[in-house]
Amino acid sequence: MDRTQLASVKVKSNYFSNKVKSRSTEDLINVGTSQEGFAEKFVLAALWELDARDELTEDLKDKLAHLELREQAVKQKSEHDNYLVPPDLPRQIKTAVFILYSIFALELLERFALNSYSTLDINSIEIPGGLITLVVAMFIHSGKAWARYAFYIVFVSSTLFFVLGVQPITTISLIQQMLFVAAMYFILSKPSRMWYKAKTGAKNSHKVQV
Repeated sequence: MDRTQLASVKVKSNYFSNKVKSRSTEDLINVGTSQEGFAEKFVLAALWELDARDELTEDLKDKLAHLELREQAVKQKSEHDNYLVPPDLPRQIKTAVFILYSIFALELLERFALNSYSTLDINSIEIPGGLITLVVAMFIHSGKAWARYAFYIVFVSSTLFFVLGVQPITTISLIQQMLFVAAMYFILSKPSRMWYKAKTGAKNSHKVQV
């Protein structure tokens, strides 16, 4: 199926489409070849109209293809940002998040049932360790790439506290530490690393194009 047939199957339009229909072909070509002065969506509408009139030059066809790719990338990013949890979040990251939520649940159990819990003391302000784990888990769940580095810090801190005996070693704290190791395994798994790499690469590519 060629380009003309595709256009006939699905009409491409945006806010400016009706405005460009009354323009002459020469005006639309000027819009399409102009390097500045027009909104990108207006240029896209002009090129679509030229395509419908079968008046696109080879250079304008290339420009249209480029603008359509940019439009699709922006649309996909917008749809992606509308989700609290990215729809393409790998199962391994979801598993790691579930484990971190479980660690927080154990922290609550230890606090209220056994009246024992770990805290981070900052300027005489005690911050429950489980709360930090919960916040990091929520950001990982939302797909924030930087949150995995925050998790690395939490993991190293928890491991040091456990090994050095800073906090009392209990059955629950032992289970929590084992769960931290399991969460780290899933965060460092190949599917997780590939997803973060693709996410970071797409973000950097978008910055360069803009």
